[in-house]
Amino acid sequence: ILQNDDRIWITSGDGITCLLLENITTHDSGKYGVRVHNEYGTHTLYASLSVEGPPDPPQGKPSVVAGVESATVTWSSSPYDGGSIITGFALEYSLTNSNV
Repeated sequence: ILQNDDRIWITSGDGITCLLLENITTHDSGKYGVRVHNEYGTHTLYASLSVEGPPDPPQGKPSVVAGVESATVTWSSSPYDGGSIITGFALEYSLTNSNV
């Protein structure tokens, strides 16, 4: 049975009850149920929550082919996408040898 705490909020009003989980992690994945009852009986409904994690980093060492005015960087895909399609990558660089 869930209770209100610093991460879990259960609110009710105007015929609506809401469960809010803050700072969710993969450990929050699972089947959540709500049971209602009155003098006519009891009924339970369930909802499943799947919390996926971040993707793994690309595999192996990136390959860099430097040209005169450009560079091409290639790498192997992540073995685990975190449960969602990877929609982009960010590349960072820094100058190691510069005469400037």
